[in-house]
Amino acid sequence: MIADAAFQLFLNNPFESVSVDSIAGHSEISKGTFYYYFKSKEELLGYVICRGLEQLSSKIQEQCVSLDNLHEALDVLIELQYHYYRSYHQLVIFLLRRQDSDSIADDFLTSIKKNYRIKQELIAGIIKRAMDTGYIIKGDEYQITRGIENTIKGFSLGDMENRHSEEQGRDLELIKRIIFDGLLI
Repeated sequence: MIADAAFQLFLNNPFESVSVDSIAGHSEISKGTFYYYFKSKEELLGYVICRGLEQLSSKIQEQCVSLDNLHEALDVLIELQYHYYRSYHQLVIFLLRRQDSDSIADDFLTSIKKNYRIKQELIAGIIKRAMDTGYIIKGDEYQITRGIENTIKGFSLGDMENRHSEEQGRDLELIKRIIFDGLLI
């Protein structure tokens, strides 16, 4: 409940402008209850990002890993990651800026890194399967995973203003064309 309210507030406002009071108000709890569960707004941020990565990994596992059609698995994978980064871009950028400060507990940073590695392992498994069947070029599956992810991040994080869904749809189609077909004719 607290995390859901915070995510909605973080999604629609810069992190710095969201107060503990506003999170408590949107969660319909007292400020004391907030502090019972979280030491700070930054700790809550770590929890929200970690939970988002867990949800993304679950979706990848459920919707991509078991698909026999590798094109469809990669297509769904691209969409899932694109939507994750579009939703979480402000939070991820803020976390990256603050990760060396003491405001975010080490256990949350460790948990975020662990969940990120789990996600990467799932994706690398799909990439390896695609390489083994000759569907995509041979190479290091982790390097290809990073390349695909960085292409997606570049589009989803590079545009910080809210955009219309039709523009996002065009971006998503271009990402897929770049990944599936490349740029050269």
